Amino acid sequence: MITGWDWVILALFAALVAQDTTAGPQLLFSEPLVAGTVAGLILGDLRLGLLLGTAIQLIWCGAVPAGTAVFLDINVGTVCAVAVAHSAGDAPIAAAASVLWLIPVGLLGCALTEIGMRFCGTLVASIRPERVTASALVLRHAAGWLFAGARGSVTFLAGAGAGVAAVPVLVRLLGAAVDPGVLWAGLFGAGAGSAIAATWRFSKGKAAFLGAAGVLGAWAGGLLPVSW
Repeated sequence: MITGWDWVILALFAALVAQDTTAGPQLLFSEPLVAGTVAGLILGDLRLGLLLGTAIQLIWCGAVPAGTAVFLDINVGTVCAVAVAHSAGDAPIAAAASVLWLIPVGLLGCALTEIGMRFCGTLVASIRPERVTASALVLRHAAGWLFAGARGSVTFLAGAGAGVAAVPVLVRLLGAAVDPGVLWAGLFGAGAGSAIAATWRFSKGKAAFLGAAGVLGAWAGGLLPVSW
């Protein structure tokens, strides 16, 4: 069960994750492996946070953007996934469904990031070179940094709040037809494939498909036993 204080602390942590992802300080604690582990510690479920963080880190390695490209907000989405999986009782199928929940949460974060880019562009455009002062630059940077934090908190609260209601429904739909081992093998395979493709001249989509197919084949053949 997630308490009210847990929601507050996770929302503040999601703000820091969003700030580290874009506005600074960019110490890389926003990496899914770290973000997921810390979220698990906050909820008293280190094992779950580490598991989800590891799986999502593979996906992030293949999805990490270059330059100013707008990205799927997997980083804040990791905090959401851990919270949603924990609220669902830490079941294998629920944890896998929570990772899938990254897609709508990441798209929400992406949309808010685009708004933030326009906001920061307006701040920069408002600077007059002939009258620029150090305090004006500091205030504008602080405004952009605070907006990034607000983006993280809003993305988390909206994504996790909706996920707590939506993922149990997804679990009921998937649980009746899909073995949790299949989902986890597919997730790890797709993540590993896309991560490897990030360093090769190869389509990440094809690599993710081949990775998922390869791991699923090994799992089906009994070469890769999966246990929770």
